[in-house]
Amino acid sequence: MFWSKPVLTFWIMSIGMHIGASPAWQDPGEIALLSRTEWAVRVPFCLFGVLALWGVYLVVSRFVNRRAGFLAALVTGTCPMFSLIARQP
Repeated sequence: MFWSKPVLTFWIMSIGMHIGASPAWQDPGEIALLSRTEWAVRVPFCLFGVLALWGVYLVVSRFVNRRAGFLAALVTGTCPMFSLIARQP
């Protein structure tokens, strides 16, 4: 078994490959040769990262104010660990 990642990440990668990378006429063995495959796998994770930053902004702006929400999202977005996790599937 592969225990280093939660199963949801593999499900998201699989959905991305089925929707965005493999046309019906294509041989399944050729899917790794396309650049669309990498985009289809990575884009959902980038969108989840942006969604997380928006969530940080919303929570902090409701509890404190909008300026603090913006600064909290900015600080979170520039943290190296957040950037690495949001970019890698």
